[in-house]
Amino acid sequence: DDWLSPVRGQWGAKLNKMAETEGLILFAQTENDYMNLLEKAGFINIKMRSESDHYSKYNRYVANRLKTEDKRKEFQKKYGEKLWLEAIEGYQLIADSIDSKELLIRNIYAEKP
Repeated sequence: DDWLSPVRGQWGAKLNKMAETEGLILFAQTENDYMNLLEKAGFINIKMRSESDHYSKYNRYVANRLKTEDKRKEFQKKYGEKLWLEAIEGYQLIADSIDSKELLIRNIYAEKP
């Protein structure tokens, strides 16, 4: 699965905030850009399937699970409160980015002849 943007070379505000918080550098590629890159590399039978709904639900589940008392204590004991809060925010921002269509999650299948 890969993260794609609906706008070439640009992420939405939520995903930019998440990347900044996590110290990530993400390159915004659209579905068409990605497919063109695969075609130029010689791949055939290229297919994309949306995994956005599943990925959003999973990230929201993880954020909510981290908020439970037992997981909060366990996480904070191991990593501290600051990282606990950052983890929750990161998972929520990913889910929010998907739900607002700023982030597209795609399962990509391609064959090399």
